[in-house]
Amino acid sequence: MSDKQNLTMVSYQNTKPFEYGMTKYFIDNELNIHLKNPSLCFESFQSGESEIALIPVGSLPLLDAADYQIITDFCIGSIDYVRTVCLFSNQPIYTADSVYLDSDSMSSQLLTKILYKHFKKNKPQYFAGLPDDFNLKNNQAMLLIGDKVFDLENNFEYKLDLGHEWKMMTGLPFAFAVWVAKKNVKPEILVRLNESLKFGVQNIDQMLVEQNLVDSELHSYYKYNISFDFDDQKRAAVARYLRLVEELNS
Repeated sequence: MSDKQNLTMVSYQNTKPFEYGMTKYFIDNELNIHLKNPSLCFESFQSGESEIALIPVGSLPLLDAADYQIITDFCIGSIDYVRTVCLFSNQPIYTADSVYLDSDSMSSQLLTKILYKHFKKNKPQYFAGLPDDFNLKNNQAMLLIGDKVFDLENNFEYKLDLGHEWKMMTGLPFAFAVWVAKKNVKPEILVRLNESLKFGVQNIDQMLVEQNLVDSELHSYYKYNISFDFDDQKRAAVARYLRLVEELNS
């Protein structure tokens, strides 16, 4: 029987530095690493399939507080513009009467609803999932997250970056996904995980060289859009966000 821990994390480009750090650090094969979309990362952790996971912050209220701990000094976040969590439309976005919600991340779905409530002051109709061929009719908007944004971001007349909209609303950065672990995971594994994530984040340029990605747009994406440190400001943002989620449901 294997003693390795199962770790599940997001399969998007924004986690490449994390994956790079883990492959450099865990040479003794302590982890089984699985890559999935954000919602499936949560399901894997909730079901017990994975002992460690990178999950959307919007999923945290669905977990039993006695069963998990938030770990590491790192997250997937943004200081302002995040680029890969955006609303798209062919008319001013907050005038939309209906919004399609990308099913990959609960965090972004709930953040969309929070922002519409704050900026539009009335509630559009929300649809789970994305329209066929990403086609939008009049008065419709669409939430897209992750790598698909790179391919589709120039196909629409209007775009709202949710990281920027949150910053305008609160003055805070944002953390879209955080690391969690079951409480029975050995502390020494969590220490090494934190060290490996730090190594990956601190060596992004080397990672891009090794993976022949120096000339790609990922360099500017990591430098200007994704913020990996789970600092006090982002922790405050998560607390603020979870309070606003409660208000949505009240």
